[in-house]
Amino acid sequence: MDNKFLHLFNKLNSQLELGMSKDIQAFLKGEEGIKNYDLNIDLNGTVIINIILNDFSLVSAKKMFLNFVSFVGYCNINFFIHDEANTKARYLYYTAMDNYEGTKMEIIIQ
Repeated sequence: MDNKFLHLFNKLNSQLELGMSKDIQAFLKGEEGIKNYDLNIDLNGTVIINIILNDFSLVSAKKMFLNFVSFVGYCNINFFIHDEANTKARYLYYTAMDNYEGTKMEIIIQ
């Protein structure tokens, strides 16, 4: 993932508000098909989510990610890029209000 989006993504500020944190946790706890997950925040404020599915496939990973975006994303700004391998999918995702105050996430699904 070395392109203009990655450069832009790295420049964006990120903050995890309490409401967003609760929405992320609610999704991860309630989403069918998730075997296990790990949630952390790095020093730059990027939320790092590692998800292990009960039955991984690239189709199931994409479906789960799009459900995630629908559940937690702000209504104004949502953009992402993904990278796929046979055994995992990685998404860089940014969601924000119209003032570009938002949350950066790295989501790895296996």
